[in-house]
Amino acid sequence: MKQSIAADATRLTIAKGITLIISLASIMLLSRFRTLEEYGTYSQLLMVVNLTTTIFMLGLPNSINFFLARAETDEEKQKFLSVYYSLNAVLSFVTGLILVLSASLIVGYFDNALIKKFIYFLAVFPWTRIVLASIQNVYIVYKKSSQL
Repeated sequence: MKQSIAADATRLTIAKGITLIISLASIMLLSRFRTLEEYGTYSQLLMVVNLTTTIFMLGLPNSINFFLARAETDEEKQKFLSVYYSLNAVLSFVTGLILVLSASLIVGYFDNALIKKFIYFLAVFPWTRIVLASIQNVYIVYKKSSQL
């Protein structure tokens, strides 16, 4: 069992390293091939979405490690995942709605009118952030870390 945990941890570390390298490469490409205004807008949007999703997630993805791993039957696991993804959808919708409703405040705070053009990003990206944060934990609990 310890070899399995070590192998899973190694796979997870490698997956996170690859993700980090890809994100660094994309940031490098964006900073070189976009104007300063476009890159600044991108950075401001990411900062607002990341901060907001961190606040509204309330550690929800980490609950998978505890509750899903403790479930003994497939029925209990299915029930937990159903409740989890329902709560995930509600939190994502609320986060996106709050960001869309506060778009004028965000534009005023950063003094960047381009943010108004990316209001759809403020509505959808929180959902993707929350789902992606939980998928890794689900794979680990189901011992499918090689798919990461």
